Amino acid sequence: MVHGFKAPAFKASGILGQGFLKLAFLQAILAATTTLCAFATEQTATWTSSNGNWNNSNGNAWSPRGVPTSSTSVRFGSSSVSSSTVQATVNGNSVVSAGASIGYSSGKTATVIVQDTGGNAGLWTASGTMTVGDAGTGTLTIRSGGEVKVTTGGANIGQQSDGVGTVTVTGTGSKWNITGGMTIANEGQGSLTISSGGVVTFTDYVKIGVAECATGTVLVTGAGSQWSGSSETIKVGYEGVGQLTIENGGRVLANEVILGKEGSGEGTLNLKGTTGARGVLEVGSILEGEGSGTINFDGGVLKARESGSLFQGFEKGDLQILAGGAYIEVGTGLSTSITTAMEGTGGLTKTGNGTLTLNSSTANTYQGTTAVQEGTLVLARTAADSGTVRNLEVGDGTGAAGSAVVRLDKNEQIKNDASVTIKSDGAFQLNGKTETVGSLVNQGGSFTTGAGKLTAGDSVTFAGGTNTINSGGTVESDHVVISGGTNTVEAGGNLKVLAGGEGLELNNASVTLNSSKGAAGSLTLRGDVTSTGNSSIATAGVGTNAGTVNLDGGTRDFNVVSGQLAVSADITNGGLTKLGTGTMVVSGNSTYAGTTTISEGTLNVTGSLSKTSSVVVADGGTLMLSGTAGSSKVNDAAAVTLQDGSTVAFDAGLTNHTETMGQLTLSGDSIVDFGVGSSNNILRFAISGAIDWTGTLSIYNYQPGHQIYFGTQDSIVSLTQEQLDSITFYSGAGTGLLGTGQWTGNNSGQVVVGSGIGGEIAPVPEPASVMSALLLLGVIGWGERGWLSRRGAVRRRLQTA
Repeated sequence: MVHGFKAPAFKASGILGQGFLKLAFLQAILAATTTLCAFATEQTATWTSSNGNWNNSNGNAWSPRGVPTSSTSVRFGSSSVSSSTVQATVNGNSVVSAGASIGYSSGKTATVIVQDTGGNAGLWTASGTMTVGDAGTGTLTIRSGGEVKVTTGGANIGQQSDGVGTVTVTGTGSKWNITGGMTIANEGQGSLTISSGGVVTFTDYVKIGVAECATGTVLVTGAGSQWSGSSETIKVGYEGVGQLTIENGGRVLANEVILGKEGSGEGTLNLKGTTGARGVLEVGSILEGEGSGTINFDGGVLKARESGSLFQGFEKGDLQILAGGAYIEVGTGLSTSITTAMEGTGGLTKTGNGTLTLNSSTANTYQGTTAVQEGTLVLARTAADSGTVRNLEVGDGTGAAGSAVVRLDKNEQIKNDASVTIKSDGAFQLNGKTETVGSLVNQGGSFTTGAGKLTAGDSVTFAGGTNTINSGGTVESDHVVISGGTNTVEAGGNLKVLAGGEGLELNNASVTLNSSKGAAGSLTLRGDVTSTGNSSIATAGVGTNAGTVNLDGGTRDFNVVSGQLAVSADITNGGLTKLGTGTMVVSGNSTYAGTTTISEGTLNVTGSLSKTSSVVVADGGTLMLSGTAGSSKVNDAAAVTLQDGSTVAFDAGLTNHTETMGQLTLSGDSIVDFGVGSSNNILRFAISGAIDWTGTLSIYNYQPGHQIYFGTQDSIVSLTQEQLDSITFYSGAGTGLLGTGQWTGNNSGQVVVGSGIGGEIAPVPEPASVMSALLLLGVIGWGERGWLSRRGAVRRRLQTA
């Protein structure tokens, strides 16, 4: 039985009656079926007004007359209407239709505007496919909070070859929600603009520029503007030309984006923006199809939604970073990679707590800085030539310590002339790899080498944070600046200062050379050292091998401009020149065999210079002996030259110490200062009588118990009379004259206070033959007629070895 139809009752008799009954019943069924089919057929309404409200005058603008219902398809810009241009407005009310075509016929232009008026939102609900620019020119504008819903069938913009479709969704609250997919420029020309907070959603595929002759564009711009199909694919340039631009705070969400889907397809993705207004594409991956695809970064953000390769199928030249730069965001727990080389004038910024790996097979050539604001950037390009990144910034100074990391997984990932800057939240991990850069600056973050090697052509600066040269690791440059932070060379590590540059600068800072049982941290100097403030080169650890400062076979300048430079590491293999008015303290067991020259300031030896071949103290220079009494602090055989204005001094706290040196040469007026408060110290020089002295030697703070010697034998004169006369003893620092020098032949080379305070110097009586022989040898012996004999006086002696 047909629903809603009741067959009439017929009474029939005989065969004829039965035939009539059958015919009548058949006719009734056919009539009912025709009525039902007509009832179910979708109606079509055509807009006829050049400009009017959808609901105006009870549907007077529609043909047939009447406001469309949900079963009525609507057409705007039909050839059946004489006007070439029509416009309809949904103005603060709700309307419905089935499918819709705006710009239905070729040569016709139609516009539909859906908007909010006076707080009343305009709403158009279509239960069928919506086409804008079918065969004609169509425009759909959704603005000021207006809304259009397509509940089934999707949407088309620029459908046929003559069709030109334009859709604009603009303003906060303005929406176009589409159940189904979208085709933008199927065979014609199509454009979609989402701006100023407008939102468009879709639930199936999107194609932009479908046929070869088609050109489609999508622009998403402005804060709050969004185009979303988070589980779907956007195909830009299917067989034709397609372009997707996201800028100025606009946002697009998709599962994947394909550029240049088929062989003739040309797809372009533009990601633009500025600080505070960046366009964002949130996507799982971007693929290049069989056609051509180009991505232009110019300040926009690409946010990865899943792990894996971010760009697939692209070739060199396809990824362009323009002046505004590229921003790649990888969220927590995700790990993505970029395997295609990037080009352009801009830089790359990594954000998000996840991991991004750059491992293209060919070198990146973008010119800007690579900055890591959050998460981890791994540099892992496998090719031998340098060039994964240029200038590198690790951290932005705003995050927690170690929240931004750069790690090398392959050798030579950074341009050789590039700068690397580590900020307070940054961590740069050489990770055992070899890298050459222009400069490295740690402003407060973390730097570690592993067993790798970093060479900086310009400079290395440790200004803060922690800097660790691990066991087996090396950092080398001809200019190393240490001005802050915790700086450690672990046992087996090496900080190497190369020749030809400005050397090592220490500015109120320290570097620690760790020791161990098997190895020690090392500072290798092929250049000089400059220190300001209070700085140190220390050794630490529990091992028997102390950290070393290796002079690498040369003589190195240590210029202590101000303050104090404390070196507790052992200094080896070369010679040392102390410059500057500050004090250098050497407390290690230094074994270098070259000359020690003190040109300015003080070299305070609290440890030892056990193998230095000679010591030269220049005008304004002081060799200070301090620390713990015991064996000599300077090599016993080291020849000593004291130039005009020079000093050898005992620290006030050093007592009962014997210091032995080689021959003494005076080339100017010099001082030996036993120090205020010190006692019972002995200074021994080697026999120096054969050396021409051209200056005087003043002995300061010469108190009871102090002794000075030249040589060790009773029978050999260690100084000439002229040399003895040039020695003057003082009880204070140039005050309290005690007398000049006198040698005694029975005190193992001891020189004591002579004439002027009760002593008398006279030739030792010898047989003529002996005297002649001695004179031939050029040696004169002197005896002491008398010791200091004043009541209560104490013999004062000066000893040398």
